[in-house]
Amino acid sequence: MGKTFFSWLLMWISLLSPNAPARSETASAPAANDTIPFEIYAGYLLIVHGTLGGVSNLRFAVDTGCSHSLIDRKLARRMGLSGRPGTVFNFGRSVPVEWVDVSGVQVGSLTVNRAPMMVGDLAYSKAFATQVDVILGLDLLRTRNFSIDYGSKQIRIGGLEISEFRVPMDNGPMFVSVELQLHDRPIRVLVDTGMRGMLLYQDRVGAEVREAKSTAAVDAFSVGGGMRVREAIAPRVKLGETDLDRTVFLMNGPAPTTLPQIDGYLGTSKLNARRIDFDFRNKTLGWNR
Repeated sequence: MGKTFFSWLLMWISLLSPNAPARSETASAPAANDTIPFEIYAGYLLIVHGTLGGVSNLRFAVDTGCSHSLIDRKLARRMGLSGRPGTVFNFGRSVPVEWVDVSGVQVGSLTVNRAPMMVGDLAYSKAFATQVDVILGLDLLRTRNFSIDYGSKQIRIGGLEISEFRVPMDNGPMFVSVELQLHDRPIRVLVDTGMRGMLLYQDRVGAEVREAKSTAAVDAFSVGGGMRVREAIAPRVKLGETDLDRTVFLMNGPAPTTLPQIDGYLGTSKLNARRIDFDFRNKTLGWNR
C-alpha cells in the first residue's frame, strides 16, 4: 500500500488555445514593503486571507506552480460565475477546465479589478491540510517582488532584503524555473511554493536517477486527480552551492513537445529556508537559512 503524498502538486500550466484567458486588470500596485500574514499547514502550504467579488475572509493558498489562479467550484457557483471551456497541463497530461472572470480580488494591498481564474474542486485539501477557497497563482503573485518570511509568518511585498544565497531564475510567461545540479548534471525545474519536496520526470533525467531504488510508492493528489509516483534517493542534488535533501519523487514526464525544457518541480520547502525571496525584476531566487 502506498503512503499519501501530502502535497498540492498543483502543477497547472495553461496551454495556449483559442480559450486562453485575458490578462488580469490590476487596480493598484501594492505599497512598498507591504506585509501579508500567513498560516502554514503540513509544513509547506501557505494560506492567506482575502476577498473575491465582495466575499471576504476567503482562504487563499499561495502557489507559484499554478500559472493562473483557481477558484473552488462551489464558491464560483455560489457567486453566480458563468464559465467557458479551456485546457491546462497537469501531472504530465492535458486536463479540460472551466474559466471564469472574477472581479474584486484583494489580498493585503494587492487589488485586482478583474482576473480570469480556473475552476476546480478544492474539497480534497481538507483531507491533509485545511479548507482552501482560492489558489493564488503566479499570474497575480508575479506583479511585484515578494519574500516569504517563515520566522514572522509574513509575505513581504515590494523591497527585498539581501539574500544569503541566490541563483538565476528564469522568469517565463507562465512559470518560474531554476537550474539544479543532479549528480553533476544540470536539470531545470519549476519553482513551486504549493508542493512539498521535489518531483522529477524520470524519463528526462539521467539513468542514475531512473534506476534509483524505490523507497516507497506514493499516492499524489491534485485538482486534476490522483496518481501513483515513487519515492527514491537521488545522487547529490545542489541548488547553487547549497546541497538539498536527496529524497525525490519520480514519475514519467509529458510528451517530449510539452515543456521540453523542464525536468521536474522544486517545492520551496525543500530549501529548508528561513526566508525565500522572489526577485522577478532581477530574475533571481534568493533564500536565507
